[in-house]
Amino acid sequence: MVGYSKYKYSGFSWIGDIPEHWDIKRTKYVAKLYNGDSLNDEQKNAYSDFSESDETIPYIASKDIDKDSCSVDYLNGTRIPKKEKNTSGRPFSKAPAGSSLLCIEGGSAGKKRCILDREVNFVNKLCCFVPKINGKFMFYYICSNSYWENFKQNLQGMIGGVTVTKLGTFPIPIPTDSEQKAISDYLDAECKKIDDLIAKEERRVKLIEETKLSIITKVITKGLTASASMKDSGVPWVGKVPSSWKRHRIKYDLIRSAAGVWGEEEKGNDDDIVCYRIADYDYSKGILDNDNPTVRNIPAKDRQGRLLKNGDLLIEKSGGGDIWPVGRVVRYNYDIEAVSSNFIHSITVDERKIDKNFLYYYFRFLYANKVNLLYFNQTTGIQNLKVSAYLSQSLYAPELSEQREIVEYLNKECGAYDATIDKANQQIDLLKEYKQSLITEVVTGKRKVC
Repeated sequence: MVGYSKYKYSGFSWIGDIPEHWDIKRTKYVAKLYNGDSLNDEQKNAYSDFSESDETIPYIASKDIDKDSCSVDYLNGTRIPKKEKNTSGRPFSKAPAGSSLLCIEGGSAGKKRCILDREVNFVNKLCCFVPKINGKFMFYYICSNSYWENFKQNLQGMIGGVTVTKLGTFPIPIPTDSEQKAISDYLDAECKKIDDLIAKEERRVKLIEETKLSIITKVITKGLTASASMKDSGVPWVGKVPSSWKRHRIKYDLIRSAAGVWGEEEKGNDDDIVCYRIADYDYSKGILDNDNPTVRNIPAKDRQGRLLKNGDLLIEKSGGGDIWPVGRVVRYNYDIEAVSSNFIHSITVDERKIDKNFLYYYFRFLYANKVNLLYFNQTTGIQNLKVSAYLSQSLYAPELSEQREIVEYLNKECGAYDATIDKANQQIDLLKEYKQSLITEVVTGKRKVC
């Protein structure tokens, strides 16, 4: 790695040394910063499903920005008439082409950012940076690990956020104009190469996942015996099933069925308990990630009927999104005293009637075939699964001994695919880390590119 001949300390640990001839300036002196506008329910209804036209412009929310690629979904359907005014009676805030947007509140704060190639309106949880320096250079600095470290130090509030005023005080290294251009051009080219490699691996993961789900679909509805005689199930998404299989109602094969609970912040007393969230789902493997569980304060009376047992199935009942609609199911494979959050519905299977893993794979089949979409109730921005109706579905299953043979087969097959997916995901993670490291080195002058 080639560096500059002379360096000086920037004055900030998260930036470190910078080339001697570079400056350090506060962001407010090199960019104009401001929030966007939120929409009330009436406006959301009025401005949704607008088609593209010269009279409207896109309205961008955090959900419309991809965290990894920094791409923007301009065609999300929400568009605002150009001359429309917000609820305060002033024109909606606009972010011009060439400016950057950064999420500054909530779970994506500091992590979702983009540079715009067209004018947009935007939500108040995003901050617009209209640059007075090279816009691409500013965007890449916002993407750097140095900026993230500075951002983390200033997070405030229960939901986590940084004010626009505080962002204006953040330091930014300033190279010469020609260096800013050279750095931007270099990172455009290098990041594209990395992004192309990431996209290739992600396509491979998607194909492997599709192959795995096709095997689950076939085996969980047709069994392992190709020559078995078949009968019509009467269920459109199931079709024909082996003649010996019997009809079940999911809800009658359960011992316990309970909504989750969120409780209060951890207090350090006997009411503190692990509370698993949707964020803990490792859906590819169908289990919970237990590396960093959340602890909440939930009194004993609120835990009744909600404590998880090893082998329980956890159904995502609220949340979801366009890529992963609500309805995912994972297995609880721990012996830790815990509950699930209010966005999760947990069930304990009666294994005298049906194998818990057979039922898990059946839920995977339903999700892969988008059956969950038939049980949506979305009156707000949050998707909700009508759990009672979802669990009232019929399924066909063989005797328990054959169910266990099917589960053993699927565990083996899926395990092999999961191992391949793990390797691909590790490669994706390494590429993302390298990209972040490269950006950071270049925008802080550790690596010379011109």
